[in-house]
Amino acid sequence: EQWEKLPEDIRIDPNSKTLFFGGCAPYFDKFFNHKLGVSISNTNMDSLRLLNFFDIIPSVLPNERCCGHDLLWTGDVDNFKILADLNIEAINSLGIEQVITTCPECYRTLSHDYPKHGIDILFKVTHMYDFLETEISKGAVEFRQTGEKITFQDSCRLSRFAGRADLPRKLLQRLKPDVFKEMPETGSAAICCGNTGWTGCDSHSKALQAKRLRQARATRSELLIT
Repeated sequence: EQWEKLPEDIRIDPNSKTLFFGGCAPYFDKFFNHKLGVSISNTNMDSLRLLNFFDIIPSVLPNERCCGHDLLWTGDVDNFKILADLNIEAINSLGIEQVITTCPECYRTLSHDYPKHGIDILFKVTHMYDFLETEISKGAVEFRQTGEKITFQDSCRLSRFAGRADLPRKLLQRLKPDVFKEMPETGSAAICCGNTGWTGCDSHSKALQAKRLRQARATRSELLIT
């Protein structure tokens, strides 16, 4: 249960009409945090802090389930639909008007794949990048220059599958990096990081991973953002 022990500085409201959907980050942490010292759940905590900063006090699902992305993309459509129906029932029961998520897979699944498979959604689905761009464009926030050379790895679901490759780049340019160097294949033409939806991990996906890391190194960047 990822929402049981939130940091004290994070505010949530069970009566809010805006829901933050966290996704599977705490499950990934079982491996990544233990093996690599990387906490993906921190992304969710920082996202909640950003919402709070812009005066959004969201609700969260007490017993949040996976959006169903991996079930769908591994071909188990029947169970994907069952899971989607459970999610929609839980979200609608709270009277939610907007769902905000940071996870590209959750964004794609909720906004595109649910309706595509005949599952009606009664709420707006917003990616965190879109929310931030809207709020920052109001002129209330300025950024310190990063002073670093950066490059960026697109997520497949947000760039090629949802057509929103512009959003992260708008945010990155606001940081005024010393150099923002794109890799050879970017945006809607970006190649996958090689994750392959946790399936088919073989020599081909390994070669894709190695290619992308070589491309990132060739930009001579100090920081790879994704």
